[in-house]
Amino acid sequence: MAKVPCSCGQTKMPGNPRFCYECWLAKQPMPIQVRDAERRLNSVPPDLWVIRVPKDEWPKGRRWCSGCQTFVRLKDCPSGGSRCRACNSNARHARMVEQTYGISEKEFRILWAAQGGRCYICQRQIHSKQPAVDHDHVTGKVRGLLCPDNERGCNFAILGNIRGRTLAEKLAMVYRIAEYLINPPAEVILNGIPEDLR
Repeated sequence: MAKVPCSCGQTKMPGNPRFCYECWLAKQPMPIQVRDAERRLNSVPPDLWVIRVPKDEWPKGRRWCSGCQTFVRLKDCPSGGSRCRACNSNARHARMVEQTYGISEKEFRILWAAQGGRCYICQRQIHSKQPAVDHDHVTGKVRGLLCPDNERGCNFAILGNIRGRTLAEKLAMVYRIAEYLINPPAEVILNGIPEDLR
């Protein structure tokens, strides 16, 4: 049986009846595309990195990406840019992290690797978004990287809801949560009610 190519003309991915690797990757969330761009960059020795490749040396339908040091499809690059969308996104994120939290992209990546690529609190891996940089809102000091979800993520749902003006007040709430889980008050109170009052 003849292999049917992807709509872009490339060979389809093994196990994927619809897309080649590049078309599949273009449909993934940006952090997955960024990780793939980092993988491509890490496969090129640093002494072979170049900023520009003359346009007449580009393969048809592709352009040189100075970020991941590979030829990427034209449709995966913003018009007039020197990098692919994933490398642009990574550079924007690096600038935002440095300007907002005062840590470099390298420090961000080291911290993320030290946490095992997981949220520090719940230990879940994060795939679809960049991890949230948790920081002390009074001092601005970075504490770690957490789940970024605005509704269920640890950065918002857990730390964002610990209330108190001082560290002591916040810690008192954390201790109450732990005590609540260890010795639920309903169990003690309801077991102490006499039978005639139930």
